Amino acid sequence: MSKIGPEHVSGYGMTRVRRILRRPLYYWGLRAFLVICLCVSSWLLITVPSWTTIYEQQMQLVENYLADRHELRLRKVLIHGRRDMSMATLLEVMKVEEDAPLFRVQTEAIEARLQQHPVIKYARVQFLPPDTLEVVVEERMPIGVWSHQGAWRVFSRDGTILGDMSYKYEPLPRFAGDGAADQAHELIDHLIVYPELMKRLEVAIRVGKRRWTLRLSPGVDIYLPEKNLGNALAELSLLQQRDGVLDRDVAVIDARLSDRWYLRLDDGVR
Repeated sequence: MSKIGPEHVSGYGMTRVRRILRRPLYYWGLRAFLVICLCVSSWLLITVPSWTTIYEQQMQLVENYLADRHELRLRKVLIHGRRDMSMATLLEVMKVEEDAPLFRVQTEAIEARLQQHPVIKYARVQFLPPDTLEVVVEERMPIGVWSHQGAWRVFSRDGTILGDMSYKYEPLPRFAGDGAADQAHELIDHLIVYPELMKRLEVAIRVGKRRWTLRLSPGVDIYLPEKNLGNALAELSLLQQRDGVLDRDVAVIDARLSDRWYLRLDDGVR
């Protein structure tokens, strides 16, 4: 009967070790070779650049060689339609450098990068032999400044945010409220007809994404209706010309109803 216990287990372990040590030399050689291959492969993956990197480096050398030998370099960039964006900003967006090899100038990629910029509405890029790149851009025109997330943002007619407020945009009308930038063009189109109202505008507030409240100097709030905006502004302009209603002690003019308006005087008026 065989014994079961620590002595038997220890003896079995020693027997297995002796059996492994008696294996032929090629057994150990094969395993050593596999371990060495694994270590070398790991080292190569860490230290040697990828094939794509090597390929790109070699292609750059070839492009530079051809550009220098045959004078195939970009010598001039012509930009038409630029208004507010600086030349340096446009070149940065285009990712184009003068004197770069012509092989690297891809007009479609440059157009795509330009049209991704919020200020640029349209872009067309073409190559003019032998060494000129012509770029035609159309910038979005800022029409107002919108108070959004605690900051004033300049926006275009289609509601695209063009950037932060700066001193050169001070004359633009100001807007506030959700959705104000998207609908501001309609209000501006109506106010342009009445310059006496436009010059008094301090801020136009979009209420519930449905209607406007105009805050005119000297501190008069005009509650405009959801519909027939032009009629309400025409009536307000007539009242100002005839009675000077905006120059009186009026705090609020509620023009939301088509058949009657309500005026609220300042709190200090008895």
